[in-house]
Amino acid sequence: MPQFYTLLTDTGQAKIANAVALGTQIEITQMAVGDGGGNPITPDSSATTLVNEVRRAPINAVQTDEDNPTWITVEQVLPPDVGGWTIREVGVFDAAGDLIAIGNLPETYKPVLAEGSSRTQTIRVVMEVSDTAAVTLKVDPSVVLATREYVDQQRLAHEQSRNHPAATEVQQGMIKNATSVQAKAGDDNSRAMTPTRVHEAMRFFGLGLLYESTSRLSDLNSEIRSGFYVTDPGAANAPPSYDTATTGRLIHNNWDGTSNYAHQILMSAQAGNPSIHYRRKVDGVWFSWTEIVTEQYMKGSRNNLTGYGFQIFPGGLIFQWGKKPAGSASRSANFPIQFPNGVINVVPFDDGWIEPSAGAKWGATNKTASGFTMHTDQVSEGGAYYAWGY
Repeated sequence: MPQFYTLLTDTGQAKIANAVALGTQIEITQMAVGDGGGNPITPDSSATTLVNEVRRAPINAVQTDEDNPTWITVEQVLPPDVGGWTIREVGVFDAAGDLIAIGNLPETYKPVLAEGSSRTQTIRVVMEVSDTAAVTLKVDPSVVLATREYVDQQRLAHEQSRNHPAATEVQQGMIKNATSVQAKAGDDNSRAMTPTRVHEAMRFFGLGLLYESTSRLSDLNSEIRSGFYVTDPGAANAPPSYDTATTGRLIHNNWDGTSNYAHQILMSAQAGNPSIHYRRKVDGVWFSWTEIVTEQYMKGSRNNLTGYGFQIFPGGLIFQWGKKPAGSASRSANFPIQFPNGVINVVPFDDGWIEPSAGAKWGATNKTASGFTMHTDQVSEGGAYYAWGY
């Protein structure tokens, strides 16, 4: 037999046997230490008290040994402010105050701080029983102390577990990430959105990563949600004058919450020649596109605001003007630019009135897409003209 050990007392054996037979439990509540009256002791199963008890207090923990299922380990922490005696014996008591187990310990002096040194000391007792289910621990958390090891183990277990309070809008806590379905539904206020889920939801509603998106609209009459979209080059149902060589940017709004009423604004991505078109849908029917003219659209290659110039308008109408100096009754004039399809009309007039007695007469013949012949009865006067076509 080892030098230091613990025995169930006769009282303890009887109580445990009775609890097993009746299916009840005994409550282990306290542990006591003693100095053995100044001498080492030998545990005696017939004992009902310690030889000389110096301290009794609630136990801190009890657990079943992982490798030996019939062993129960009982633990008590001695704080720094108790001591001044040598520990030689230990006893475990139940709720009725009966000694259930008794053991001896190596002589250990427990100092107190007033002696110049102190420490926290843990006493552990191992009891072997026939059925651990018959023994339970009764702990009063307001009076027991925990060992550093126990606290560290419990904290580690807590940190590694998922047993934490859920976060709210006012309290910190654990939170779950939203799934793809939850991100798109948008009706769960308890889930967190990762950047991936945010962009996934934005794309679901026509937002986010538009320029990198490969999911482009090939038909502008598609049933889509309100949002921003990229259109394919040559997308169906685009405006007739729309640039079909590049992608576009579409703003779509279902303004009644259904697909029966909507607005669309389509912006061309053509560099240097942007265009904006608008249309609306009423009772499920789309109206024709209307081009919105911008200042940049009217400038650049679409106009030349000099004395010999032109202006190209949305829809294809072109207005041109120019001058011809004095010199002959019939003067050939070329337009600043050629009308792509044809001239509609030309109006010549004098460019400065020289004859005070009567105005000059002016006319135009041989009107083509590139020019015309100007006629006048005053060869000494310069002529000017307006022309329009398409």
